[in-house]
Amino acid sequence: MELVVRELEGEAFGAEVRGWDPGEDLDDETRRRIDSALAEHILLVFRGHRQPNDQELISFAARFGDLFDGGELFGMDSPTTEILQLTSERDGQGVETGPSAVTPLPWHTDYSYLVRGAKMSFLNALHLPPDGGGETWFANLYDAYETLPEQTRERISGLVGIHRLGASGQFMSREEKDQIKATREARSPQFGYPGHRIPGLHPAVYAHPDTGRRSLYVNALVSGFEGIDEPTGRSLVAELYHHACQEQRIYKHHWSVGDLVLFDTVGTMHRRDGTDETQTRVMRQMSTLLPALV
Repeated sequence: MELVVRELEGEAFGAEVRGWDPGEDLDDETRRRIDSALAEHILLVFRGHRQPNDQELISFAARFGDLFDGGELFGMDSPTTEILQLTSERDGQGVETGPSAVTPLPWHTDYSYLVRGAKMSFLNALHLPPDGGGETWFANLYDAYETLPEQTRERISGLVGIHRLGASGQFMSREEKDQIKATREARSPQFGYPGHRIPGLHPAVYAHPDTGRRSLYVNALVSGFEGIDEPTGRSLVAELYHHACQEQRIYKHHWSVGDLVLFDTVGTMHRRDGTDETQTRVMRQMSTLLPALV
């Protein structure tokens, strides 16, 4: 297949990719080109293709590494184990049929609350409200690290962040918290966030396993740092967090049906705006695994 990669005009980072054929096997040369484009642009928006079916999407993503068992991980019935289906759809009793696709999400890095986080992630819009629904915001964590004062880089070198799901609301607005609370009663009793009790421990400065480029691996799920007292740790988290999500390093994605966004999960964090819960919104999410840290 002949891919055309163009930098997103007027954006802080990212590129658009045209020419992907979901029905065609991804050869080694094309995969390497995508890897190279992702290393350069951090985020790729695939557009202009037909909507892939589940197996085509899995086959494409699996060419980049081992995939999380997303559906199984969250304790939800899912069409496949690799695809985590995020949805606003409910069953006859008004219960969510999968993890919500409409509640706001804070700035986070996929699966950082687990022992092994995500290396790259895939988000595909399957069904959307007429206005596209809430936008997804991405922040460049490589730029965040590289623009830190030298004294701060020295301070965080060697620190290990404590990633907990329970910390997720620390930077959310009251309105966002209220929206999440309002939909909680409709959650399926089978649904559960993995790693709720055991925190993920990850270096505050994370070197990408392929490129070696260093990112500021901090997001709203970080409750503190090992070896630092709680008040000092919270203060440092807030300082780094607010530095990372400054406007000049943000890309905001407005969704169209069929969009497939592939992003470097080490070098970005992302958040989601809330959407009217009465509107149909279904997304498919997959992630590849980071190698285990020794």
